[in-house]
Amino acid sequence: MSFRFFPTLETKGELVDDIGYDSKSDFQFFRVTGLKESPITITGNVITDTFWDQERDSLKFYRNITIRAPKKLYGKDGIACLGAELGLCVLWADSVTSMSGCVKPREEYRDDERNKWSVSFVHTFAPGEVRGILELKVILYLKTSAKEVLEGERILNNTSGVIVGEFESYRIKVSSDELIPFPLVQKEVDSKELWWVEFYNWEDPNDDGLFGASSFVVVLNQKCTACPKVNTSGNDISNLDLFLEILTNVYVQLYKKLTESQFSEMKNGRDLKPGTISSELNRMYDLCGDKFEFESSYEQIHRAIQKTIRDKGFSVENTDEEEM
Repeated sequence: MSFRFFPTLETKGELVDDIGYDSKSDFQFFRVTGLKESPITITGNVITDTFWDQERDSLKFYRNITIRAPKKLYGKDGIACLGAELGLCVLWADSVTSMSGCVKPREEYRDDERNKWSVSFVHTFAPGEVRGILELKVILYLKTSAKEVLEGERILNNTSGVIVGEFESYRIKVSSDELIPFPLVQKEVDSKELWWVEFYNWEDPNDDGLFGASSFVVVLNQKCTACPKVNTSGNDISNLDLFLEILTNVYVQLYKKLTESQFSEMKNGRDLKPGTISSELNRMYDLCGDKFEFESSYEQIHRAIQKTIRDKGFSVENTDEEEM
């Protein structure tokens, strides 16, 4: 059996800049109650709107995309044959309902010379249709294959319906039982370490130790090329899988830093002060389907936390002023 690999946006990364893909705008979400449509409050990647009721309200999103030089996507130096036609769509999936779908453009404009391509998406999720982590991906695919493959184009994919790239991925936690955002600092440090945690106040994680920048921060070293980058609002994260791995390890470090008595107080959850480290660790502990104990290994806690973060979501907050 032989496999044929064809160029994609991922293998020709420079194309995203060359074609002038407009990524400045973002998904805009609205709460729809009856006939009334209202902007919805989102903190990090979590819906925190006090008026949001996922059983009653519909969730609607808008997304406008402009590609200023789409013709660079075609031909032997692109990812599709000159005679083919590319398409854009938004793929969505929900972690709880396991429902998924494809959103096609509501409006689309292309000029004959392929000098500009504008697309607008609008979609409404019915009440209860999405309940967990809603993932949205802007996908580039081959809409129509070329009738004739020219010289130098044989390496290109020419099968309609095949995905040839992903422009961006966005995750939003639909349920409103959000966790307190993780405090982040992004800076460039001459160190081989990709990330680390700086602790400031840990005498009593259930008293004076608030879950936030006054107690600890997660430092992401942007000197490392693979380091994830998080925008100011915390809803656009590059290298997301690596970021989730970092976040998982930070949680494990926090649990391992508890003494046996502090772990016991955290676990039973009684008399915990709101907003403290112990209170937030208790909330994460309750969310974990796979429970762990004080003597559990690093690996056991890691598995439980990682699964929970991917299923339930997370929230982060930049504590530095520079947007990466």
